[in-house]
Amino acid sequence: MGISLHLKEGRSVDVRPLTKADAPAAQRFFVKIGEQTVFTNQYPGQPVKDAEQLAAQYENKRFFHLGAFDGSELVGHIFGGIPKLDHPWLGRTCRFGLMILDGYKRQGIGGFLIDQMEMWAKDRKMHRIEASVRCQNLAAIALYLKKGFVIEGRLKETAFINGAWHDEYTIAKLLD
Repeated sequence: MGISLHLKEGRSVDVRPLTKADAPAAQRFFVKIGEQTVFTNQYPGQPVKDAEQLAAQYENKRFFHLGAFDGSELVGHIFGGIPKLDHPWLGRTCRFGLMILDGYKRQGIGGFLIDQMEMWAKDRKMHRIEASVRCQNLAAIALYLKKGFVIEGRLKETAFINGAWHDEYTIAKLLD
């Protein structure tokens, strides 16, 4: 699957599943996103994993990794996984995360990536998709609510950022 997505401001990005060959671009992306925002759990200034670990995840059918590319650079990424695929009670829940670089936000990438992840989850007969989002991340919260997610709860003081504690919401959407 590869789709050219036309952004609100007129540019286009290519959206496609990440492959083993994309691991170096993903490493660069994780470093950038960790420097740009406190709304992610990336280590500032560091890639999240080495290229071989990323490549192995991209090839694992239990995970969903979709990227938005501007040329060869990854500018948006949604990933999902089924943490307990073989569990009789928990095997129909998908947990996901979404990240978009500055300069590409509010252009339609996030909504499109969420739609694609939801289709992937439905194809695998998932009942629930869920994530955590920092309470101060108002743009992301607005997007999730627009896409039919609900805020199910508030987790107190989950991240200590720049000398202050920050809360997170648990968001979810039921698919069937």
